[in-house]
Amino acid sequence: MTFVSAEKDAANRTMTFIAEFDAPVERVWSVWSDRDTLERWWGPPEYPATISEFDFVAGGRMLYRMVGDPEGEHLDGRLRFISIDEPREIVYDEAFIPAEGDPDEQPLNRSVVTFEATGDVTRMTIITTFTSDEEFEQAVEFGALEGYEAGIGQIDAILAEKGTSA
Repeated sequence: MTFVSAEKDAANRTMTFIAEFDAPVERVWSVWSDRDTLERWWGPPEYPATISEFDFVAGGRMLYRMVGDPEGEHLDGRLRFISIDEPREIVYDEAFIPAEGDPDEQPLNRSVVTFEATGDVTRMTIITTFTSDEEFEQAVEFGALEGYEAGIGQIDAILAEKGTSA
């Protein structure tokens, strides 16, 4: 995998990740569409995810928990899949689930993931747009850019395995 770029743009409240993988589009797509495979890279290595619900269809959702240490520090999140155009694009809204308060009142950040064959590689682009300047700044302070990069950095090892769907 080659990271082409990982950038944050405060003016547009976006984070953009572009990576290229030495694999066909369908194989890179499968690291998103297969629950077990997605669980292996969703979240940075020091904050692995467990997916408790995965309904990979437009209107479906994913619930996950990332656990960061032996004392149980964790972060819960949910995705709502808005549209899925296999194997070209996934659009989803994501929010963290607070320990207290109404999870439905949390801001939903929209992500668009695209897959494109470019020569012998697949280019994956993820653009996440935050709902407000405050949400964007919190994500920057939280380390979302670095966390996403670390998660994406695990995909190559999955793609290198033989005999898997990914």
